[in-house]
Amino acid sequence: MDIKYIRQPNGYTCGSTALYIACQAKGIKTPELLDLADQMGTNPRTGTTDIEMSRGLEIVGLPVLRYAILDGQQESSCSSKLFRNGNKQEAFKALSESVAGDGLFLLRTLMYGIPHWVLAYEMKDNHIFYMCSCSGIGRLDADALYEIWEPRSFDGFRIQ
Repeated sequence: MDIKYIRQPNGYTCGSTALYIACQAKGIKTPELLDLADQMGTNPRTGTTDIEMSRGLEIVGLPVLRYAILDGQQESSCSSKLFRNGNKQEAFKALSESVAGDGLFLLRTLMYGIPHWVLAYEMKDNHIFYMCSCSGIGRLDADALYEIWEPRSFDGFRIQ
């Protein structure tokens, strides 16, 4: 899979841009980036919430496979139990397995104190690699992943 850097067009479209990058990598036809963001409901006040991301996945014809821990209870359209207790190593292992092969994961994070979506796409040398629509390629070990993902309740969407 060829993951290409695409810069988000403004300060609030990281989620729709992450989905757009995923679709480009998988060869999925999408509306133009800003049209996709508009159709998803991405906006300057809330950016891309889980609701808008679910809508975006439906727009491009992908299943909505959400993972999250909300109020201590796991919510997921998948049967994964790896996120239940918020354990650092289990979260890292689960995300690693999600990006194995040609899997992708839309990761809802808190980076530098700012809510932000990135696209996790590969596990290599005990690091998870991601594409950020602001800064390009990044990598996370288990500690770094936990630091940015735990504040967002391990929320995200798997793309198979």
